Amino acid sequence: MQNISVISTHILILSSKNDIIFDNAYKWGIQRMMTLIKDVSLDSRVESLLAYATDSNKVTSAYERYLANECCLLYGYEVEGELVGVVGVQLTDPYEAEILQIAVDPDHRGCGIGKHMLSYLAKWHELTKVIAKTDAQAVEFYRTLGFTTQSLGEMYPACERFCCEFDFDKR
Repeated sequence: MQNISVISTHILILSSKNDIIFDNAYKWGIQRMMTLIKDVSLDSRVESLLAYATDSNKVTSAYERYLANECCLLYGYEVEGELVGVVGVQLTDPYEAEILQIAVDPDHRGCGIGKHMLSYLAKWHELTKVIAKTDAQAVEFYRTLGFTTQSLGEMYPACERFCCEFDFDKR
């Protein structure tokens, strides 16, 4: 194992060998795990989660982007062995990343999974800045996490887009 660090009531185990991040939440008795998804074939559960974050006709090309570009990484978030979330990121600088997709199964929303996924990415990649370009539907999620938001205007017909940014150096 690469390193072990205690974070409040959680133990976070980072394993560079297996690209797995474990988080044993003893407070709730629930085991959660993030894994790097790099299977050549698109799993149906990954596909269904990605469909929440991108147009359903673009899911396959979005997934292929993660396979083709070593700077683009897709992580899955499991609770008790069930894949309930995915987050795709592009490492734009050694310590900066752009969130490309983030999705949580509707039955598991509101439990902090999106926040946990972004927190793990920040710790795992030692990020100092995270950017996400999103629509009005998701901008509040980023605001509640402390991201600054700026309107990019109507990028598509009747669809306002936002740039959300979290700069760890300014916190």
